Amino acid sequence: MACIRFIKQKYKNCLILTNNIIKKRCKISLGEFDNSTIIIDGDLYKQEFHLTEKICDCFIFHHSEKGVIIVIIECKSNNVKVDYVGEQLEESIKVVQKILSEFHINKSTLYPVLLSKSISSIDRRLLKRKVLNFYGKQLNIFRYNCNCNFDDIVRID
Repeated sequence: MACIRFIKQKYKNCLILTNNIIKKRCKISLGEFDNSTIIIDGDLYKQEFHLTEKICDCFIFHHSEKGVIIVIIECKSNNVKVDYVGEQLEESIKVVQKILSEFHINKSTLYPVLLSKSISSIDRRLLKRKVLNFYGKQLNIFRYNCNCNFDDIVRID
């Protein structure tokens, strides 16, 4: 839990302090969460650290008995371009790895997520084929409809 406290202190200017995230007309409800969960706003992070790379809309860090669970979320209200989303998720993974190494966090699980109102069948197939690399582990991108709950994405503890 100390790692979440340290992340919260270092990135305090980038935090979302509500349990409902609304980006690009997509909403994700976190339900009730406590001090074991923080949300970093991707846009605020880019401003704070002067990034030019494309990154996701938000990063959720949750401390559990199994280690740190990270969910990176890209929201698209329409017109999903899988290559573009893939680039954003790849750059976001680099941000996550930087944060984890900074705080010496070794045990973590990452969920790359696309929230969208709709997606064409062609883009859905392309998305299923897209593979991301997180510390040598191959990850697929999870896609959910806008206006979902955090519990729909990941079961914690």
